[in-house]
Amino acid sequence: MIQKTPIKTEKIKLAASSTQEILLRQSVDQNDKNEIASASPLNDIEKTKPKNDQPISATSFVADAISKVTPIEKPDENIISVTFKFIAPTFNKEFPIKVAPQNTVYEAMQQLQEQIPIKFKNFSAFGAFVEAIDDMTNNPNTNLFWIYYINGQAAKLGISYIKLNPNDVITWRYEQGIF
Repeated sequence: MIQKTPIKTEKIKLAASSTQEILLRQSVDQNDKNEIASASPLNDIEKTKPKNDQPISATSFVADAISKVTPIEKPDENIISVTFKFIAPTFNKEFPIKVAPQNTVYEAMQQLQEQIPIKFKNFSAFGAFVEAIDDMTNNPNTNLFWIYYINGQAAKLGISYIKLNPNDVITWRYEQGIF
């Protein structure tokens, strides 16, 4: 819980009209941000003049209050968040990333190569296949392969054909092949 320490109570007489009078109580939270704790219409309230020795108008008061409001960020419709997980006997890594909507798993993994080494092999008719992740290579002799899942379900298509959706979780497991 944020503890607020009252600093002072100021009386403000708005220059716009005699009926627009407001009592403000300023307080500071632990981050030293000013907040308006309460506002009430009152009769004939006066305020010491601001630094520039001018009365505060209703317009400037509202404009100042609006300028201190933190805007809510509108989500970028051209970016989605997805998470890649890599699970192997020697490591367990997770990478949340942002990608363009409808990017394929392959396109997102190309972006991930900046954070984790990934080797691909491209086949013109079948698309890209993952050969190695973080130096762990598919091994047909031991039947250990990188197999991926989308939101907990085994993928039914190759990485070049699966389009990503917001909040998808792509999990790669180094495990026994099922072929």
